[in-house]
Amino acid sequence: MLRTLFRVGVLLLAVAARAGSVEAVHGTVRRDAINSHVLGVPKNMLVYLPPSYDHSPYATKRYPVAVYLHGRWGDETDWMNLGNLARSVDSLVTLGLHEMIIVMPDGDEGWWTTWALPSDTAACRITPHRKEPPAEFCVVHPRYDEYLARDVLPYIDATYRTIPSRESRGIAGLSMGGYGALAIAATYPELFSVAVSHGGALTPGIMADSSEFPRTGTVVWRQGRTTKELRASAGENEWNAMYPMFGLDSSTWAPRDPANMLRALKAAHRPMPRLYVDVPLDEGRLLQNRAFRDAMRASDIPLTYSEWPGRHDWKYWSARSLPGLQFLSDHLAQDASH
Repeated sequence: MLRTLFRVGVLLLAVAARAGSVEAVHGTVRRDAINSHVLGVPKNMLVYLPPSYDHSPYATKRYPVAVYLHGRWGDETDWMNLGNLARSVDSLVTLGLHEMIIVMPDGDEGWWTTWALPSDTAACRITPHRKEPPAEFCVVHPRYDEYLARDVLPYIDATYRTIPSRESRGIAGLSMGGYGALAIAATYPELFSVAVSHGGALTPGIMADSSEFPRTGTVVWRQGRTTKELRASAGENEWNAMYPMFGLDSSTWAPRDPANMLRALKAAHRPMPRLYVDVPLDEGRLLQNRAFRDAMRASDIPLTYSEWPGRHDWKYWSARSLPGLQFLSDHLAQDASH
């Protein structure tokens, strides 16, 4: 972690010190549309192509891919319009960051998972949505993790000059998307080798077991078991948005917990993604992120983890995207020979 953060610090200092002395480079952003066979609706995505992509000396060069997931109430434009991701990547590439293709799909408010309960498509279609027409937002089959793996990635590999290998793919996200990044990397370890969460909604349904504190003096975390406990863990405002995706009891919540998913992955001796998690200190899910950290430590699963001043907002996510990008760049294979 220190090496990555140090390198980002050096890069940022270099930006300030060398302003005007280095020719800036700029990638391009495209808007693509696909018909998702998994979801049963058309979906949009933004694709950032690195500065060298369209230059003739690099006409055959292939690039690693990083998928960036938005949070709840967001869409495929958030990382560019609110997080200034293209500007951050351009600045770092100017100073030596490895170039990569960045894909930003639209995941609605689906929590980047396969829902535990069926969606009511008919009811959705008569309820106006603030950003998208019902034909795009009201999916037939809410399987957002499979949509990413079976629709988005094949489209990207077929359309752009990617390195189509696990070692050259990473996934990152914020809030709901931070949950999705870790959960999808654990669900599809053959597709992703790096996962990054910025203020992610990790360990959903986890709660502190206060009965152990008087005896041990330490917080013991456990999965909520009943609807009442899970509702209390999620909070009343979040509960109504989460239970269609996660279900009504621990039988469906526990298998969707990234900590449980990663522990199962290790027990099965399957490839493990490199993990990066950061969380703002003024964050309602701070303790749940710490519970995830503790679960990784207890299972001896490597994790780069940090906490920073800040809140659950774009000021924080935009700033923390810099070390997240560096982490991805450090760990993604840069040529097809790997």
